[in-house]
Amino acid sequence: MENITVADLVKATGGTLILGNSATPVESISTDSRFVRVQGLFVPIPGARVDGHDYIGKAFENGACATFTSREKTEAEIVRRYTTFAWGAGGAWIHVENTVKALQAVGSYYRDRLKMPIVGVTGSVGKTSTREMIAKALSAKYRTFCTSKNQNGQIGVPITLSEMDNSAEAAVMELGISLFHEMEVISRIARLSAAVVTNIGVSHIGNLLTQENICREKLKITLGMPEGAPLFLNLDDPFLSKAGDDLTGGHPVIYYGMAEGADYRAADVRREEGRIVFTLIHGDESVPVTLSVLGLHNVSNALAALAVAGWMGVPLKDAAEALRSYEGFAKRLELKKIGEYTVIDDSYNANPASMKSAIE
Repeated sequence: MENITVADLVKATGGTLILGNSATPVESISTDSRFVRVQGLFVPIPGARVDGHDYIGKAFENGACATFTSREKTEAEIVRRYTTFAWGAGGAWIHVENTVKALQAVGSYYRDRLKMPIVGVTGSVGKTSTREMIAKALSAKYRTFCTSKNQNGQIGVPITLSEMDNSAEAAVMELGISLFHEMEVISRIARLSAAVVTNIGVSHIGNLLTQENICREKLKITLGMPEGAPLFLNLDDPFLSKAGDDLTGGHPVIYYGMAEGADYRAADVRREEGRIVFTLIHGDESVPVTLSVLGLHNVSNALAALAVAGWMGVPLKDAAEALRSYEGFAKRLELKKIGEYTVIDDSYNANPASMKSAIE
């Protein structure tokens, strides 16, 4: 975070400063006391088995400069509970009614300060790969922020936003859901400039019950987007290919895929010396694309990246050349040579669609 103080945290959350200096600068956010950084805000999350409030002392010992608390309301309570901890060594204590909602309020407050366009990616599978490919494609023209972490839910999205700063000219982030109404919350925090939905699979169908429900919930990513902000949909997906007809709110739909009618279409898809090669067709423009990663499903991810880059004014030839350097992630269809053996490590992925793509 840049130019944020304890006073800003109090203002954002409507909380009460119990102890500490309101002018203290705050540079990062963590919900894990083990990994909190110096000058960081610690946000204790009450859980079913563990309450983060029990680790506030450890967070301060590890360098935190401030904490939220929904448990302690007065200085006397803090002194009584933390007798073995040097609580008075300059740390700021902010009482809030709900620490998760306070974290989200900080994320929304900080989002107001960010000037660059932010592209969001959601979908049942392929979010991370697509996010990284978009960042690669945009980097052909813009200084682009892209987190290396999968912080994409109600707790992760505010933290991801807090890691951005206005030295970036563009940013890309994931938004993931597993429950009804979750997307409504995080989309309004992120307030995206554009969004991509990769596909509608069966991830989290145990909570969301049907693919139709999953599709409806994913499309709520537009709820926090300003009027006119585009939505990029995969035309090859049977649910998303029909979704554009039902959208409201003034969001133009840009389709990508291999099907006829896609605004950004892949033609002549093939393998050459183990690499995926295809031709991007957009209007009258044809651009050769070569990928350095395994898996035909990455054609779809690359098309999403090229479509976003095209909308952002990146020359498609430059975006395609930048994509060529994308080599994927560890444990996601990672190709390894071990002596005379070839090992394909896809141990990160576990949902049926990802496993099917890996086998193919």
